[in-house]
Amino acid sequence: MDELTAEVIDSFNELISTLPKTAIISLYGFGDQDGLDVIIENEPVSSVEPLDNLKYVPDGLTPLYDSISFALTRNELQSPTEQSGQDHVFIISDGGENDSVLYDLNQTRKYIRSAISRGTQIHFIALGEDAYAEAINLGIEVSQATNFTPDEDGVNDAFNNIGSSFNQQSSGAKCNRFLP
Repeated sequence: MDELTAEVIDSFNELISTLPKTAIISLYGFGDQDGLDVIIENEPVSSVEPLDNLKYVPDGLTPLYDSISFALTRNELQSPTEQSGQDHVFIISDGGENDSVLYDLNQTRKYIRSAISRGTQIHFIALGEDAYAEAINLGIEVSQATNFTPDEDGVNDAFNNIGSSFNQQSSGAKCNRFLP
């Protein structure tokens, strides 16, 4: 998402401003040796600092399987114990898998199935029509897939849809958001 960095930062900060202050959020980016860059982890929205280009630095690669598997593992191990809202995982990607070294597709599907069986809602948002095929490939229901265009409006729409889906939830005190 190199060319969309400014749009992602602006849209993420706008999303944060619309979420309930009691929501718990994590933000992960594709990157580093483990396939995941931990930017924000299990913080209440009220304490989240605005995202900037020092915190969010795309590296041009998409270790999709590593990132999803690692984020779901961290979610399972580190979720707050007093949850009254439902976990949502939003996977936003501008491309398909091209750099995973720790997890393969089958392992990632197992993590996704396990998270879904625990009640986690997993949403897949990606560029173009391939978003639907990639969601199905990962074991995510096509109804939970959305595509976006690689421009300012497309990124804004993607984040607005995330905010809308959260605001349509039942009014639990907490909702975990994980965005690899």
